[in-house]
Amino acid sequence: MRRQLLLRGLITAVALSVLSACHGVTTVKTFVNRDNPAEKLVLESSSSMESGLFNTLHSNLQRFPGSYTLETASGKSTGRFEYAVNDKGKASYVFMPQEGKPWGVEVRADGSFEKDGRVWHLHAR
Repeated sequence: MRRQLLLRGLITAVALSVLSACHGVTTVKTFVNRDNPAEKLVLESSSSMESGLFNTLHSNLQRFPGSYTLETASGKSTGRFEYAVNDKGKASYVFMPQEGKPWGVEVRADGSFEKDGRVWHLHAR
C-alpha cells in the first residue's frame, strides 16, 4: 500500500513537472546603450521542456534560447539568441540575426556587455 502511494506521488510529480514545462514562463529583458538610451535591445525567452531537459543532462553548460529585437540609429533588426552559463559561472550571449552573421558577447559581472564600443546595460524598470 505504501509503495503504491509513493509510486502515485512520483507519477503525479513528474506529470506536473512536464505540464508546467509545456506552459513555460516568458521572460523579457531590455538592455539600453549607455551613451544613447534610445537604442535598445529587447530579449524575450520562454522556459521550455527542451531547454530544461538539455540543462538537466548537461550540467557543465546551461543554455537559454530566445528571440531579440535590436533598435539602433542604423535601424531595427531581429533574430534569435542564446544565453549560456558555463560550469565556472561565465555567461555569454550569442546572437543570430535573421540577416547577417552571428555575433557574441561575454557578460560582465554587473550584467552589462560591450559590443563595437557600445556598452549595454540592463534597463531597470
